[in-house]
This record gives sequence, C-alpha cells and structure tokens, in this order.
Amino acid sequence: MSRSGSLALARVMAHCGGSPAEAAAYAAGAIGDDPADSESYELLADLRRTSGREMAAAVAAPSGLWQFVAASYLCFLDGEMDRAASKAATVRLVPSR
Repeated sequence: MSRSGSLALARVMAHCGGSPAEAAAYAAGAIGDDPADSESYELLADLRRTSGREMAAAVAAPSGLWQFVAASYLCFLDGEMDRAASKAATVRLVPSR
C-alpha cells in the first residue's frame, strides 16, 4: 500500500473507525514507506493527544514492527530519548510482516 493510502486509512480508523491502535498501525506503516515525511508523525502525535490511553495500551508490550515504530516516536514525544532510541534500535531485530 502506498504512503498516502496508509495515511488515509489511518485517518479513517482514528476518527470514523474508532480504532486508535489500527490507526497507529497504518501511520507507522506510512513512516516505513517515507520516514522523512512529517505527516505520519503528526498523525501519531494527534492520536496520542486524542486517544492517549488507547495508544499507550497499543504499544505497551510491542511485538510487531509497527508497535516498535510507534512506541519509539511516542517515547520521543515524552522526552524519553533513551527509551526512544532503544525502541528504534529494536526495529532492526523485528521481522516485518
């Protein structure tokens, strides 16, 4: 799926679909497609603001690639740089699906 398609699905899941975790999965996938594009990161930050508990639960015990990507960025937003770096470093070890 293209980055724009992933972001479109993420927005639908976040606002109409009622599933912040699924939205985060699509946003993290879009980050994988184009890590330099800020739109995916903005969406994750928005999800954190609007659905903080659901986002925290979705990445609390990451096992999938998208969870490590999202958890790393959420740690970064919280100013927890060591944890963010640790989660990002783990991405190389997690098989993509």
